[in-house]
Amino acid sequence: MSGPPSAELRRDGTAPPAPVAHLPVPAAPIPERVEPRARLVRRLLAAAPVRAVALTAPAGYGKTALLEAWTRADVRPAWWIRVDRRRGSVVDALAALDGSVAELAAEPRDALLIVDDADAHGGAVAAQAQHAVARDLPCGVTLVLSGRTAPPRPFARLRSAWPVLELGSEDLALTGGEAAVLLRGAGIALEPAALATLMARTEGWPCGVRLAVLALAGEEDREAAVERFGGADRVVADYLADEVLCDLAPDRLAFLTDVAILDTLSGPVCDFVLQRQDSGGVLYDLGRSPVPIRPLDRAEERFRLHPLLAGMLRARRRRAGHERERTLHARASAYYQDAGQLPEAIDHAIAGVHLDRAATLLWKIAPSLLFAGGTDALREWLLRIGDVQVRRRPQLALTAALTALAHGERDQVERWVIAAERGAGGRWGGDEAWVEVAARLVRATVWSGEAATLRDRASAALALTPADSAWRPVCHLLRGVAHGQLGARGPARDDLDEGVRRASGLLPAIEALCLAELALQALFDGDVDEGALLAERARDCVVASGLDDPASCGLVYAVSGFARAYRGCAEDARADVEEAQRLLGAGDGVAPWYDAHARLALARAHLRLSDVTAARALTAEAARRAARIPDAVRLRAWLDDAWARADTFAVEALAGPTSLTTAELRVLRFLPSHLAFREIAERLHVSTNTVKTQAHAVYRKLDASSRSMAVARARTVGLLDP
Repeated sequence: MSGPPSAELRRDGTAPPAPVAHLPVPAAPIPERVEPRARLVRRLLAAAPVRAVALTAPAGYGKTALLEAWTRADVRPAWWIRVDRRRGSVVDALAALDGSVAELAAEPRDALLIVDDADAHGGAVAAQAQHAVARDLPCGVTLVLSGRTAPPRPFARLRSAWPVLELGSEDLALTGGEAAVLLRGAGIALEPAALATLMARTEGWPCGVRLAVLALAGEEDREAAVERFGGADRVVADYLADEVLCDLAPDRLAFLTDVAILDTLSGPVCDFVLQRQDSGGVLYDLGRSPVPIRPLDRAEERFRLHPLLAGMLRARRRRAGHERERTLHARASAYYQDAGQLPEAIDHAIAGVHLDRAATLLWKIAPSLLFAGGTDALREWLLRIGDVQVRRRPQLALTAALTALAHGERDQVERWVIAAERGAGGRWGGDEAWVEVAARLVRATVWSGEAATLRDRASAALALTPADSAWRPVCHLLRGVAHGQLGARGPARDDLDEGVRRASGLLPAIEALCLAELALQALFDGDVDEGALLAERARDCVVASGLDDPASCGLVYAVSGFARAYRGCAEDARADVEEAQRLLGAGDGVAPWYDAHARLALARAHLRLSDVTAARALTAEAARRAARIPDAVRLRAWLDDAWARADTFAVEALAGPTSLTTAELRVLRFLPSHLAFREIAERLHVSTNTVKTQAHAVYRKLDASSRSMAVARARTVGLLDP
């Protein structure tokens, strides 16, 4: 019975080989083995009844170390056959196999026959071992094949005839806990976020984690060092070149170097990018080679390179010449655009520095991301392109403006709208002719202006927008809002209904906002049932889509709180009101009409929940925002109604003879100001004597002897904002 490889080397007085050869790196306290792999050893021990075990993974997954740990823990004796991958002849290994088979035939106990590096020399030794176990050995002998590639063809027959256990690279990968133990053994403790990053880069590849130890040794800021660690790192690149790619044919290496720019490899995309016709077969062969390339489906038509190998090959591609890399990225972008996979097309356009193409694609996908919770992806792309290049392209600048708007960043919106309007030397032609109109529409939406201007600019944008464009429902929303502010109920309803229809299933934020505006109009018109139904639909749309941005959710939750409060669902209403206030914040977040509508809805909800002080404060905030839209006649009517309801509630809250009349409450609202009675009378369109009489009645009912005392008393009882 031969011992494990490490034991044989020590008996010969030879130290086991280091994990990375010929590499001048600083010394680091690296554990000799990733052992014990207790999790995997337990799994192998539990599989004692199986007739065959196959461990298949690229170099560096600790296959031999695992086998040694297993044989130490298993009561069964083990016969080892080590096939030398680089030296010697397969004849020696076959002779050792014959001797082991003869001994095992006479062995009365159950035993293990282990063939390590079973894929070496074409798998000839492994194939012979399978035949021997099937023909000559008792059923108590378990055949174990360990190699970098799948076992030779006879193993396929064994799967149907015998119980077998197969462990691949995913099974042999380190868990986060195992990686943390290895790192701590080397004196490296990482924060959870840094460890998660390292695990994502290495995918638990044991050798990759050990190489990370070398890269992190001596680094003061280890979290930053983890961020830099990847396939381009010298220790990783050297190991991959020496252990993984060394036996690869030059044409296969060239193939991998070119396709490494792709995240997912398949025959069609590789053929298109490389301008060849045999990529599917090449990928299939590579999937059965020692290269760490993982199939993504059982048919083995789609593959993915290990992240470290992909990083190493991409760095090699860049060093070989930028023009070739740009050409490959351009083809990849064209392929994914034709396939309708715009995110991938954009990624390759940016990576290949084809920024005009990236701008066109990004503008096309922007609506589906802006209004479906995908603003983080937009921001990431814009960040990769860089501010300087974004400013030079109107489509990108306007996309940046809308992304900022979705997050309520008004200063950034203005910055990017100005850049979009200036454009690249003021040139707007071609397919982007309507970007200028869209920029003006954003101005009318976000900053002070007349509702009629918003209506006209939304109409102009609609006239230039293709019938199938995702921007059409956005224009219908804005025009519907403008019609509503101007008091045109029918046109407002038509536009908002059309916005719901076109946005349904595609742009959940726009669908929800259109529904919320329809609900708000119904509620203010007194149709509580219709308004509640529409508000619930808007809220469901937001929840189902996982949206959480101020530019859509704040108004939706405010209107839902309004509707639920009026239907007597106090607890649900309070929850919606709190969520709306969290999203809206205290500042000017989105647009005057949006902020005014949301705060009016919240005011009505608070009033229904018997909080007159909050209702009056929110109504005052809404009024300040509405002042920026001088022709919003219907919005002003809603404000007047809100003030009247708050006044009535306050009057009813005061007991007996001290109750203030509605006229007295209107005077009371002006008392905190510095206006004289004559100026108040002008504002209220009554005589000065009338104002004096009503003011003194207010003093008397509030038990106050002066104007300032009356104001203080009114604030105490909730008749005025604190």
